[in-house]
Amino acid sequence: MAISKKLPSYERKVSDLINKGGAIANTNKKEERSIQNVQLRLPNSLIQKIDNQCTNDYYQIKKSRHSWILDAILEKIDRESS
Repeated sequence: MAISKKLPSYERKVSDLINKGGAIANTNKKEERSIQNVQLRLPNSLIQKIDNQCTNDYYQIKKSRHSWILDAILEKIDRESS
């Protein structure tokens, strides 16, 4: 039998907390997210065409590639659901 000296109350509380352990963290965070990442592989030639479309020639305002692709997807969905 191991002999241990008596700990002060705050050290005993810390030791009890450490020895108690804890629950496993909630690893099911994907269900909580409202946005899901999607990997998309596109040929370089298509990316160049998209990038050319992203720039508005009149105002010289560049829309992000991400926004342009989202707009294209939404337009396709609207067109097919009508």
